[in-house]
Amino acid sequence: MTEPVKQLPSCPDGLSDASQALWPCIVKPGASVGRCRLIEEALRCLDRLAQVRGILATESLTVTTERTKAVHAHPLLKIETELRRQFASLWSALNLEWRADIDGYL
Repeated sequence: MTEPVKQLPSCPDGLSDASQALWPCIVKPGASVGRCRLIEEALRCLDRLAQVRGILATESLTVTTERTKAVHAHPLLKIETELRRQFASLWSALNLEWRADIDGYL
């Protein structure tokens, strides 16, 4: 069994500014080391998702093969979908999903 963290752990290196800002809002003193690692992985996933979306914003959503000239969805669209799934899975495992009783209704 992992020991609880006694104080707020420092933000891991390599996270984006946006993820660094989220870290102290999500990680609380007393959180287990395992929970902190899951949060770190979720934020890294979110950072990578932002990178992919940035690339997709500047490129066409389709690519054409050189040889056959067939048109296909951009390969990063599949990666974007997988990153969103991974992030949602981690967020849900951490019980950080949307709650109408706390966050309000849309």
